[in-house]
Amino acid sequence: MTLRSFKEVRGFSIGATDGEIGKVADVYFDDERWTVRYLVADVGHWLSGRKVLISPHAVARISSNAETVEAQLTRAEVEQSPPIEKDQPVSRRMEAEYNRYYHYPPYWGGYTPALWGVVALPLAGMEPALRGREAERGAPIATPADEADDVHLRSGHEVTGYRVAATDGDIGHVENFLFDEHSWAIRYLIIDTKDWWPGQHVVVPSEHVDEVSWHERSVHLDVGRAAVEQSPKYDPRRPRESSVFF
Repeated sequence: MTLRSFKEVRGFSIGATDGEIGKVADVYFDDERWTVRYLVADVGHWLSGRKVLISPHAVARISSNAETVEAQLTRAEVEQSPPIEKDQPVSRRMEAEYNRYYHYPPYWGGYTPALWGVVALPLAGMEPALRGREAERGAPIATPADEADDVHLRSGHEVTGYRVAATDGDIGHVENFLFDEHSWAIRYLIIDTKDWWPGQHVVVPSEHVDEVSWHERSVHLDVGRAAVEQSPKYDPRRPRESSVFF
């Protein structure tokens, strides 16, 4: 499992099959499955006033050396995609319209046990024939009325800096996130504990997040401060493999 951080990919160029789309400005993750659902592209030089979302379903490759994200899209497809308002949250209704346009399967709802709905991995990681069949299965997307306007996506940039509370007191703040580049699941939080104990960045599995309070700008864990203090230290120079940490 190769891991990448939010901060690492910010600023990477996003390339379509026929030219550059823009640069990664942020990521949106869902607060139920802890999975990156979209890259947010800065396309101000091209499509001024629009927020463009790039789904992992379209991402063929991320290159650290070239600092690029290669997308299996054309610039025309992106330009004609359903508009996402720049300063508004992305609702489920907007996501349904977006997925319908690209023929991506929905990842939400009780009928979608896998991380990406009917598939375990984004479509870009699948064989072309299977990718086509699964996309067809995902074409009709129903959006229940009671969740049509619910906001389920969160900005990685926004949550960075949130206070982290263990079961017995505050322990630091969110410094970064590590996600699996194949499934795009967020595996770990990187927590900066320097305000509570000297100069350590530790790695805590996302499964220990009990609650995120958007109003309090805080992340609550289901473990105590001692468990956080004993977590593996984070060093960006180390290999980005999950086994390095746990």
